Amino acid sequence: MKIYKRTSNVTAAILVGGLSAIGNVATERIALAAPPAVVNSIVNGGAEDGQAQSVPGWRFEAGSLTSDQVSFGISPDASEGKQSLRLALLKPVNAANVWWWQEVVVAPGTKSYAVSCSAKRVTDAARTAWADAGISCYFIGNGNSWLGWQALRSVPDSQGWIPLKANVTVPPGTQRIGIRTGLSCTGVVEAWFDDIRAVPSTDRYLNTLLNGSFEDPIAPVPTGWVWATRSGTPKDVVVRPSPDAADGKQAISVVVLGTGTTVNATLAQRVPITPGIKTYKLSLKSKLVSAAASKASDVTFGYAFLNDTGHEIGFLPMGLVAGTSWEVSTASLMAPPDAQSVEVRVVVEGTGAVEAAFDDVNLVPSP
Repeated sequence: MKIYKRTSNVTAAILVGGLSAIGNVATERIALAAPPAVVNSIVNGGAEDGQAQSVPGWRFEAGSLTSDQVSFGISPDASEGKQSLRLALLKPVNAANVWWWQEVVVAPGTKSYAVSCSAKRVTDAARTAWADAGISCYFIGNGNSWLGWQALRSVPDSQGWIPLKANVTVPPGTQRIGIRTGLSCTGVVEAWFDDIRAVPSTDRYLNTLLNGSFEDPIAPVPTGWVWATRSGTPKDVVVRPSPDAADGKQAISVVVLGTGTTVNATLAQRVPITPGIKTYKLSLKSKLVSAAASKASDVTFGYAFLNDTGHEIGFLPMGLVAGTSWEVSTASLMAPPDAQSVEVRVVVEGTGAVEAAFDDVNLVPSP
């Protein structure tokens, strides 16, 4: 247990008895409770136990592929420790879905899991028409009933070890959650996964958006976010980190540079609708940093639901950024019956120079 020294003046004495005094100076020994341990529900998430193709806690699914088509096992190439999980497609096929997987029993009262890992991928582009590697999850209910699955994060190609993370909402009635790390591809691809974690949250639902606080690197867009549409080049509209944050160390500024080019751009993040949960609360903080005296562009924000084909069911604006100090905006979202995902958007339109800042964007289930 950690011992913390607290004094009421600059002169003090520490005695084993616990409380001492020199004149008006008092010193006491205070025992501080250790912070609660972070419990990883994944067994052998770092793959440190195991050898060859035998990895305690993990199973491998190759479908109908044979040993001359797919390779899997322990690898000494690790992000942390000495080993990692590896899998590879050795030759082109029509389609392949192969993965390492593990199931976790969901404790009563668990609302969310913070899922994360380190991963890397290398693709033989000359022998591959299409490839994806990443981490996903699925949900099992009473009687082994299938409740659905979610793709979480993909691994970019040839960028070395990178962190992947996502917050997963537990659907009502879930008995087990499965974590999968693997490949979906048609060609020659190799991937590694390490330090795989699933940390439960019982006291609250976690933010389903990745990097909603914009604390992660911004180059050229914030981690987790993309330009869903952008007419205009990086010379016309950009995203920049800003030290003027509503919370944390940085926010983002969406900037139209006023080059004369008409800009219509959408910065967005899309997350899947969790089976059985249709209501969410969206909140964010925004402010107008600067705007041209005339012909300023508009910066708005809102959300859209999408169906299973990615077709937009409808964009619902929440507001126009106009105030010059941080303002909080909130909305209650009700997903339509055919919605499979929701996309949070920042939209900029116009030709005049404008800069608007955003921070602390949260999309939290509210069943």
